[in-house]
Amino acid sequence: FAASHRNYDIKNEGNDCARVVFTNLFLNAKQRIRMVAHTLRNEVVDAQEYQDGLDSFLAREDAKLEIIIHHLPVTAKEDVVSNLYRRLRFNPAYDAGRIEIKVAGRDRFFLGDKPVNFCVADGIMYRLENDIEKRTAICNFGNTRRAEELESAFSHVFDSINETVNLKELFA
Repeated sequence: FAASHRNYDIKNEGNDCARVVFTNLFLNAKQRIRMVAHTLRNEVVDAQEYQDGLDSFLAREDAKLEIIIHHLPVTAKEDVVSNLYRRLRFNPAYDAGRIEIKVAGRDRFFLGDKPVNFCVADGIMYRLENDIEKRTAICNFGNTRRAEELESAFSHVFDSINETVNLKELFA
């Protein structure tokens, strides 16, 4: 589905499904990935295949990654200096200005009264996590209308946030 950008809603649940979907998004995205997450430290983003897929995407010369996180971990120094934060900091795309992480400070995206996380790639593919506890989600690798709606919502919030995570300072 991902490689052919097939427009088909796929319901998925749990960490294993999330890893598979994210990896496919990363491997098939060409230019831009935009992501909303509570944190960048959990069972999904800590997985090797998730990080390898993201590295593969970022190896593309014009690839850009934009992330909105709700907050830095409470124990920022211990959590931030490990895993994905470290990997992003030392990825050549970071020094090239192609990785940007902003802190929202609170939930900004909702479906009804429940906060949601999502990832959208190239205005074509997305994964919308409608239950962040159970990791239930809908993904689609070819729904441009829905992906563009998510892109627009992301842009509105991303552009309004002033607090950018400086990974160079965290790893100084």
